[in-house]
Amino acid sequence: MPNRKILIISTHEETFSKAEEELSAHAALKGDAAETLMLQGKQINLCTNCMCCAMTHHCVFPDDANSAIERIRNANVIIFSGSPEKLKPMMDRCRPLQFTDVQFTDVSFLPSSNDEENDEMTELVNEWIAEYREVSFIDPSDL
Repeated sequence: MPNRKILIISTHEETFSKAEEELSAHAALKGDAAETLMLQGKQINLCTNCMCCAMTHHCVFPDDANSAIERIRNANVIIFSGSPEKLKPMMDRCRPLQFTDVQFTDVSFLPSSNDEENDEMTELVNEWIAEYREVSFIDPSDL
């Protein structure tokens, strides 16, 4: 049985990035299970802040976000990978998780070669983490 369930949420087109492949291989060596949620081609609408999810514990809009939210809810570690602009809509749609118990305690992102993009991701991920109790940022190298 794996120690942790790691979910990599990726915006990369068509295939895994080298960093995602390396992280998955490293996780397997440590006895963890890593899977990748590819957002490319998924219909993820913008959050309207209707707050219906506070009562229903899921988003009332019928698109691909709800199945992604369930995968996020059941993971122990969340790793974001790719463009901050493409990840933000999915992160915003995770609002139902704020009203239920979640399994994840560690969140991070895979850095890119673009320092400005890394700064954006750091800010975005830290804002997302702030919405959850007992969740902290973890350096991907610590996985």
